[in-house]
Amino acid sequence: MNKSLFTLILVCLSTSALAEWNKVGEDTDSTIYADASTIRKKGDVAKMWSLYDFKETQKMSGKDYLSMEIKYEFDCVKEQSMTTYILYYASNMGGGEKGAFTYPPKQWQPITPKSTMEELWKTACGKQ
Repeated sequence: MNKSLFTLILVCLSTSALAEWNKVGEDTDSTIYADASTIRKKGDVAKMWSLYDFKETQKMSGKDYLSMEIKYEFDCVKEQSMTTYILYYASNMGGGEKGAFTYPPKQWQPITPKSTMEELWKTACGKQ
């Protein structure tokens, strides 16, 4: 297989298809997963992808979606989180057509104790 074809195949693969999603929580609207294989740490900050899998169709800018991947940054010492990137998918578990993506304003938020965000923070920061 030549190098350029192999590279093209890798580029076309979705992060969801390769992800190792581990359930960290559930609420009435969605199930939340973390992919520990995406954790990258630098100093006190850890970055990690998560996936929200919705039970019912959601809307974003007039488009329907059933799941979204969110890239978070976590301050492991100050117990804070920040959303840095969001991808929306037409199907559950990051499947189907990729929809919109957003770059939310970067703003640190405190981690609420006993929340799903705390479970994501624990996973990213190795606090389990």
